[in-house]
Amino acid sequence: MPALSPFRRNHFWRACLGLAFVLPCLPARATDSIVWRKDWAAAQRQATSEKKPIFIVHFSGDFAANSLQTKDVQAYLAHALHAPPVEKLLEEKFVATYRQVGQPACFTLSLPTRGTPKQTPPEYGIAYVCTPDGQVVHFIPGFLPSAVLLEELAWAERQYQEIAAVSSAEQTELLRKAHRARLTAENALYFASLLPPAERQGKESSDAAALSKYILACRQTRNWQSAKRFGLKADDEDGGKLLAALAAHGDLDETSASLILSEYPLIPLSRLQRPAFTILCGGRFWETTAARDEWKRQFLAALERQQNVVVVIARDADWSGASPPEADPLTWPPKNSAVQAELAKTEVLRMSLDEYATLITDAKLEPVAAKAADLPRIALHGPKGKRVAIMTEKDSFSRLPLALQRLSDGGKPAPSKEKKSPPSVTKDTGP
Repeated sequence: MPALSPFRRNHFWRACLGLAFVLPCLPARATDSIVWRKDWAAAQRQATSEKKPIFIVHFSGDFAANSLQTKDVQAYLAHALHAPPVEKLLEEKFVATYRQVGQPACFTLSLPTRGTPKQTPPEYGIAYVCTPDGQVVHFIPGFLPSAVLLEELAWAERQYQEIAAVSSAEQTELLRKAHRARLTAENALYFASLLPPAERQGKESSDAAALSKYILACRQTRNWQSAKRFGLKADDEDGGKLLAALAAHGDLDETSASLILSEYPLIPLSRLQRPAFTILCGGRFWETTAARDEWKRQFLAALERQQNVVVVIARDADWSGASPPEADPLTWPPKNSAVQAELAKTEVLRMSLDEYATLITDAKLEPVAAKAADLPRIALHGPKGKRVAIMTEKDSFSRLPLALQRLSDGGKPAPSKEKKSPPSVTKDTGP
């Protein structure tokens, strides 16, 4: 497609931005024929029993609520799943499930830049087609028209049937060739130019950093492809904004899956899902754990015993997985004997940031406002679950002794030091 003139480019820019805002507001047509499994394990059992692939969509809504009644889900239903042929194909050939993996409503993350006090979670969706044991056959990032989704699903279902018919030793190479056949020579060369031989080392291993570099190169190839198609410049402000808006449109992202899966065929979804969502979507991947109900039980049980609760939150890893984990500055339990004595009076729960988010949701606790670059590490809860204090790494945990003392005092604020006013001076006016 030739580059757009400045006039047409301006109108195209406005149209795309408008579409990015309109999509989530589209009315959703009822998809009664699609049975959505909320439980991944149940979907795997059904897929194994019926010998079908799994169709799973990761949405950018509140992961703790995991509801279908959100803007991103309704947009996907209206835009991609409204056509009867898509519904029929999913009903007959797939086991459908979904997960919300976006920022929870109980967290307000502020950005460090002035003028952007609140981080608005992007509305996004990534659809995966997986084997019953959770290996990725294909994935489709972004919102896309039903005709495109139908074509992609039909192709993925054929690939699943083909690999199911051969031995496990042959499946990987068969799927690799299928994805390579979908690549254009131009995109494949550009993608390869972003990954010199040194960067390709470890790609077949469990090296998370190597995988993240591949996904990042995939995103750069997508932006290069879109910029070339529409005559944009990725390095200027308007071009960058438009490319970010276009990222939500899957029909303009033709190569992401095949660029990655030609290098990582049949990669486990559990390994791909976090860096793929983070890098391609631009938001943190949130995930519910099996301990969700247990954390709520322990927290409420401590409150019933009229016991204060200290929640120690694990250090949040790099969201994309591109950087190796850093040393944790928080040593637990603390060596301070006075702190240890105070902690002995409390119930100490150690969990991940995701688990703390679900605890806030389930126990109906006060929401958290935090900076994206300075997330909570210690939270102190007093009577009735009221949060008395919350500490981050930038606090250096030096406030912990005082906060624990305040917690023992029932959450009362520390007494302020009253300043003594100077004595009044009366001037002698004479007789």
